[in-house]
Amino acid sequence: MLSEVLPFYADAFDVDLVLVENKISYAVPKAVNIIPLDLPIAGGGLLKNAANAIKVIIRLRKMTMSGGYAAVVSYLDFYNVMVCVANSFRRNKLKHIAVEQTTDHEFFANSQMARWKQVIIKRAVGWAYNRADRVIAVSENLKNFLVGELGVKREITVIHNGVDTDKFDLEPPQDASHIDEQFMAASSRLLCLSRLDHQKNIFFLVESFAVAADKIPDARLFILGTGPMQQAIEERIKLLNLDDRVFLLGFSKKPEDYLKLCDVFVLASRYESFGNVVIEALACGAPVVTTNYGAVVNEILQGDGLGMIIEQGDVNGYAAAMIDITNNRDRYDRNALNEHARTHFNAADKARKYVATASEASAD
Repeated sequence: MLSEVLPFYADAFDVDLVLVENKISYAVPKAVNIIPLDLPIAGGGLLKNAANAIKVIIRLRKMTMSGGYAAVVSYLDFYNVMVCVANSFRRNKLKHIAVEQTTDHEFFANSQMARWKQVIIKRAVGWAYNRADRVIAVSENLKNFLVGELGVKREITVIHNGVDTDKFDLEPPQDASHIDEQFMAASSRLLCLSRLDHQKNIFFLVESFAVAADKIPDARLFILGTGPMQQAIEERIKLLNLDDRVFLLGFSKKPEDYLKLCDVFVLASRYESFGNVVIEALACGAPVVTTNYGAVVNEILQGDGLGMIIEQGDVNGYAAAMIDITNNRDRYDRNALNEHARTHFNAADKARKYVATASEASAD
């Protein structure tokens, strides 16, 4: 969501974008000044990560002391905590808007991290958010977790993630030369956009398709994405004799073109704090089959004619949903799906709410 909000921030404020790791995957407005810290706090071992986290806190404190800032907006739990720690060393504290996008009940329930680490994270996040001036959560489900389980007493504003409706729309791709040939050749396309890791539960998706395959003989399942479980997934596909029915397509710079051409979008995540890809699929006119996770029922797929939600672990139920939507695709109106996304999840509308929240915090 930050990529959509940045242009609106830049129109309203003078903006410095601080990158803890010197990585960025989206365009940044020319008016935004990028400050790379190049201090990764993941993947380097506990001591190195801790040392870099301390360095980040020190750098943030120095920057905010000398930069003439009115407010700081931080994203993701760990960075939110570090900003709060850095801010606590200031005599005149900056207004701090903390944006929480990931840490909910399902995240911890499905996490493979040690219990003691979970306890530390929960306490640190709760401590930080009770000291922030504003807290933004991307879903009501996430807000309820912060209040109910982490004891956050600060008022929390819910701003759903949005979709760029100029990019994700019903217009067919102008150039399909980059799209996989097998995808283009298929007469019935089920598509999943997903990282190939434990959270996304691709084994469940492939096994569900194996159950459904005989009932939808023309359908092919395409999975767009990369990740650490790719080899294991390839082996599972081979074991289930689905080599000619399920295809791993790797990374694409234009996933929206695949979404525009698919017949059904499928997602099997164990958990999602929101699930941007679901609203992107809807904006492209694709009905959705998804596992049940926190925000999807009451906040995204509310209403009829959008898709089907299946309980976690129900392979037969998920297979039945694949069959039902594939064989009854005409029940789902592409224009209505797109309109649902445009009305409820327009990125520009969401970005304006972020700017309004930052303006209110700065003015207090």
